Amino acid sequence: MSIGILRGTNPRNPFALYIGEILAIEGLPYQFVTGSFDGEVLIVPDLALTPAQRDFVWQWAGASKGLLALRPGRELWPLFGLTGREDYVFTWADRYLRLSDGTLLQYHGPADLLRAPEAEVLAWLQCACRGAPSEHPALVRCEDGGRRAAFTFDLARSTVLFHQGRSDQAGDGPNPDPDGDGGFKPNDLFVNYLDPRLKEIPQADVYQTLLVQLLDWLTEKTTPLPRLWRFPQGQPALAFLTGDSDGAPAEELHLAFDLAEQRGLKYTLYLMTRDFPQLPPPEVAALRERGHSVGLHPWADLTPRVAEFRRHLRQEYAGFQERYGYLPATTRHHCCIVAGWTETQETAAELGVRMDLNFYSARGFQWGFLNGSALPVKFCRRDGRLIDCYSQCTLTSDDCMLEDKTLLPVHTVDEAITLTLRLLDDLRTRWQGVYQPCFHPLRLRQAPPPTQVWYEATLDALREREFLSVSGEEWVAFNEARRAVRLTRQGEGWQLYAPQAIQGLTILFPARVERVAVNGQSQPLQPVKWNGVAAKWFVVDAAAGETLRLTVR
Repeated sequence: MSIGILRGTNPRNPFALYIGEILAIEGLPYQFVTGSFDGEVLIVPDLALTPAQRDFVWQWAGASKGLLALRPGRELWPLFGLTGREDYVFTWADRYLRLSDGTLLQYHGPADLLRAPEAEVLAWLQCACRGAPSEHPALVRCEDGGRRAAFTFDLARSTVLFHQGRSDQAGDGPNPDPDGDGGFKPNDLFVNYLDPRLKEIPQADVYQTLLVQLLDWLTEKTTPLPRLWRFPQGQPALAFLTGDSDGAPAEELHLAFDLAEQRGLKYTLYLMTRDFPQLPPPEVAALRERGHSVGLHPWADLTPRVAEFRRHLRQEYAGFQERYGYLPATTRHHCCIVAGWTETQETAAELGVRMDLNFYSARGFQWGFLNGSALPVKFCRRDGRLIDCYSQCTLTSDDCMLEDKTLLPVHTVDEAITLTLRLLDDLRTRWQGVYQPCFHPLRLRQAPPPTQVWYEATLDALREREFLSVSGEEWVAFNEARRAVRLTRQGEGWQLYAPQAIQGLTILFPARVERVAVNGQSQPLQPVKWNGVAAKWFVVDAAAGETLRLTVR
């Protein structure tokens, strides 16, 4: 591996090692290390370093290798050209920063108020959304033999909080239901935490792009670093169309599938137990054979307790599996009700459900990147351990945008279409993410105003823009297979091992690479600039258990 993440602990910050999940989301090869390793970049998380670890970091920097630190301690400041007060380090928590290109972003957790007399500042801390940046750096880099970069806050902790919001505002926290809508929903977790003015920016993904750019710079003079791209077949974005049954008759349920299928697209329906009679098992089997998905839309009540909700979910999934003969890979709950901060997702993972779509904008937000991401990202427990379940944010919904239920102005159908087209173009050209909307079959023809015009305009736009369309089962399967792939450096090249079969795996190399061969066969390289990073890509298929040799020039 070329990237090593120093392993350790921090009693003040259980999320420090989530930096590994960030690299996994971006398909970058890494390993956790406790000491010397054969690689080009060492990442030092926000840890309570032992004397031996401090010595190791200094020795690594002395060897002129790449070094990246997340909120480095005082003993490492000189490595990054940083200085601070001798007696006390002041902090700002949950504020803003401004990148050198003018982009304004939030960050979460504390940032140290330092100065950078001997470093290039790439971002400055900013106390409020409006006004000028402060004189304190948020991100610096320097070059003195080796290349080094540092965030003055912990990017890993900030990312977890972007993804999951405030735990104190969960249903089992001291401030439940802060949006006052009477239900325990993920939307509650972001009240007074996500700035509504920035909801149209997938802020956590922007930070990941920044991280990739830094790693590209840190490894510019070494062995080219590969990435396993987010999407199959060299796609810059994809569409994951969904909807909830919510009492719709069979005719409307089939209409949602048929309208998508007429345009070569796929649709995933979440079915309430009361709606099971509308879709008999043979019909569900036929829909899945045609490439669509049907999952479960659980419902208990608006303010469930954690233990009660666990029992209820187990019962509903057992009933679904008994009726339809399989366990759905993805889910979204009725009213997006969850219990606890991550306890609902822990239960889903125990049951074998792999993706949660409950992060769905409601009061105060209405639509947008509620969890700061347009990508499938794994949940993290309060103690820092990963949960084997992805979060995929629902970006737009007909009930929140066409009904007066979010305390924000209702959209007309034309306004909803205009917003959708902007999102689609941004996801393709700026963010490289997933468009995951909720179009309720019941609303297609019955609700005022009807959703069908918006739905069909969206389907047409996806087809015109050549979006790849996936079902819930397909999207989970691809992510599982992609994350299982192992890249190991072999001399001047790489070895790729695929434990699971994978089709359309897209591999990116830095733009400076001139030639890549797979098992001796030269690959046609396609130049691209995704997430602001210039690269070249090619596509490979791999059978389960297959090993491929990548030769790079």
